[in-house]
Amino acid sequence: MNQPLLSALRFLGDAAKTMIIASAMLLISLAIFLSSPSVAVSSLIHRINGNIFTGMLVLAAVLTLTSLILILVSIYSMLIHSAYYFAAYKRELGIVSNYIKWGFIIGLVLVVAGLFSYVLGFIIGNPWAIGAGLPLTLLGTFILWLGGAGLSVLCFKLYEDFKSVTMLIAGIAFLIMGAISLVSWVLIHIETRGLIHRIGGEAPGTVALTPPPPPPT
Repeated sequence: MNQPLLSALRFLGDAAKTMIIASAMLLISLAIFLSSPSVAVSSLIHRINGNIFTGMLVLAAVLTLTSLILILVSIYSMLIHSAYYFAAYKRELGIVSNYIKWGFIIGLVLVVAGLFSYVLGFIIGNPWAIGAGLPLTLLGTFILWLGGAGLSVLCFKLYEDFKSVTMLIAGIAFLIMGAISLVSWVLIHIETRGLIHRIGGEAPGTVALTPPPPPPT
């Protein structure tokens, strides 16, 4: 009875480690993108070398691309498998898999398209590209928030089953900040280790020997 739950928690904990790195990188790149207009204006007013502005955009693009790759790895290699095992543990948790697959993937596609259009617009000086990029980015962010809502439901269910206040806080943070909530992923990474130890009697950090599940349909 506990084996599906233990496997689900292991995959969720591994996903959390990857998402901590990806979320931090994505937040940094987002901060760079949002500050780029003011940097561009400042460079024009004070006649600062434009290479600084270009370098910021390149750095933000590299961070964004790397973080998106890590998120995709986390989704397909860990989160979907975790949702598969959670569904085996409790059938009603199967909906989490759909939130993860569609919320994360569609949201990521829109965010990437929006940021690309936004950056390209600044580079070529096209206000239409900038105007199209912002709504796409906001829409993608909202859909990513829906993916985070699915993870929030999962955290609330784990709180109900194990009275884990840490999971409750992580779930609330997902609702507020969405799927890239750095706070939530840190809390999940910490708490899954404790739950595995409590349920299975394993020392935290024990390597999982459970083979990966068949690809979810």
